Amino acid sequence: MMFYRDGIKKHIHGFTLIELLVVVSVIGLLVAIMMPALSKAKIAGRKTVCLVNLKHIAAGWIMYLDDNNEQFLQGVNVQRTYGGCRGTEYPDAERPLNKYLNYQRLAKEAEVFHCPEDNGRNARNGRNYYKEIGSSYLTNQCLIGNTSVSLPEADIRAKVNNVLPGLTLGKVVRPAEVLLLGDTDWWTQLMSTGPQGRYWHGKEDCYNMAYLDGRAMDVKIEKGNYITCNYRVLPFK
Repeated sequence: MMFYRDGIKKHIHGFTLIELLVVVSVIGLLVAIMMPALSKAKIAGRKTVCLVNLKHIAAGWIMYLDDNNEQFLQGVNVQRTYGGCRGTEYPDAERPLNKYLNYQRLAKEAEVFHCPEDNGRNARNGRNYYKEIGSSYLTNQCLIGNTSVSLPEADIRAKVNNVLPGLTLGKVVRPAEVLLLGDTDWWTQLMSTGPQGRYWHGKEDCYNMAYLDGRAMDVKIEKGNYITCNYRVLPFK
C-alpha cells in the first residue's frame, strides 16, 4: 500500500489476508495441541485434591477408632452418612466423623468430603452424591455400614455377616491392605452383579481409595474380586 505526502510517495507495510489467515491457523493449531494437556492437568489437579481429602478422612477414622475401643461404626446407612454436609437425602443424620475433622455436627459445608469430580456428570443418572447424600465417598461396607451386608455371593455373604456385628480393628486381617473408603461408585464396580461403576479420574475401573492404614491412591477395582494383590475388601481370611 502506498500514499503521497508532501509530494513524496511512501509505502506502508501491512498484513495481507493470507498472512492473517496463516497467523490464525497457527494459533488454532497451538490451542488444539495444548487443550488435551490442559485437560489432563485439570484432571490430575482434581485427583490430587480427592486423594488429600481421603487421607484426611482416613486419619479421622483412625481417631474415631481410638475413641471407640477400636470398634467400627455400624448402623442404618452409616456407610453413606458417617460424615459430610447435611445433604438432601439424609438431612438429620448424626455424621459422627465430622467432629474428628473439625466440622460441626450438621455442617452445611464440609469440603473434605467433596470430590471435585463428583459433579453429576460422572455418576449414574447424573447424581451429585455430595449434594444429595452429603459425601462423595462410600465406606467399605464390610467394615462400616449396616450390621449385615448384601453381597451377591451367598457363601461369602454368610461369612461376612457372621463376623461383621461388633467388628473391631483387632479382628481385621492385614489392615494395611484393607480398603477403608473411596469414590462412591467403587462399590458398584466391585459387585459381581449389576452395572459397571463409572470412573471419575480418567482411568477406567480405577477409583481413588483410602486404606485402613491411612494411605490413599488410585486403585483398579476388579469386579467380583474381594481380595487381590492390590487390595482386600474382606476383613478376614
